[in-house]
Amino acid sequence: MTACVRFLLSKGLNRLCVHRPKGSFFPSCDINRCVHSSTLLIMDTSNVQVCGSSEEQTAILLMKREKVNGFNQSLLEDFSKCLIAVESNSKYNALIISSSIGGVFSAGLDFQVLLKPRREDIEGLWNAMQDTWIHLYSTRLATIAAINGHCLGAGCAFAFLCDSRIARAGDYKVGIIAARVGITAPLWVYEVFSQLVGFHQAEKSLLQGISFTPLDAYNKGMVDELSEGSDEDLIKSATLMSQRYLSVSQDARAEMKLVIRSSLVDKVKANRKQELNEFVDHICSGKVQKYLHSAVH
Repeated sequence: MTACVRFLLSKGLNRLCVHRPKGSFFPSCDINRCVHSSTLLIMDTSNVQVCGSSEEQTAILLMKREKVNGFNQSLLEDFSKCLIAVESNSKYNALIISSSIGGVFSAGLDFQVLLKPRREDIEGLWNAMQDTWIHLYSTRLATIAAINGHCLGAGCAFAFLCDSRIARAGDYKVGIIAARVGITAPLWVYEVFSQLVGFHQAEKSLLQGISFTPLDAYNKGMVDELSEGSDEDLIKSATLMSQRYLSVSQDARAEMKLVIRSSLVDKVKANRKQELNEFVDHICSGKVQKYLHSAVH
């Protein structure tokens, strides 16, 4: 097991004490009021905050679930609510997705739900995951993932769903490491991954559970740009990136995005019940539970 996996799993995701580089922790969850000079709070939940500006078409969504933005049903549902809140306001045409937890974008699925699971809890988690996946992948908004720390597993898969990705240069890892913790990633993860980096690289990365430095992720096409400087600088760079999507017809952009992505969305919708049952059986199996427990202890 890599040092990165041990770092993130040594105490379980909910209890993890994340190393935060000096100066990287935001004392409040709004990244200097989302960097805008004239900030409007669009929605604030226990897990996610989204804000915008009276001067911009770009909103900023920040995950803020301590300590590593582990995806549980509540966070995923809050994420979708905030996404709907931005979509329903015609003023906004772009969304930056980032984290207010210093050093971590998201460490992926919440291990406290996966360990010793109840079937109904896993069903709720994966239903929410499927709903949010479909919603984020097909949203009319231009989406930019601003990766400001460890971006692993389902957190990385969510970043891949965005239209573009920008990562802050730093000492952290990006990748889908499901195989290293005994979990089989669903087919849609591979299909989106392979669209970014090609068949062989995606297959090798998933089968070996490889995680990458931000520079390596950039060189392999997993992220589109690297940002030097602070997390605030990252958000500013992501805002500039969003302008490229805002410089064209918004109706044409949104319609073209749906045309390009509809076949995979339809496939996920058609197979979601089967995938749900298979995932619940998989997580609840003795073999996977044994592997999960060995990974976190």
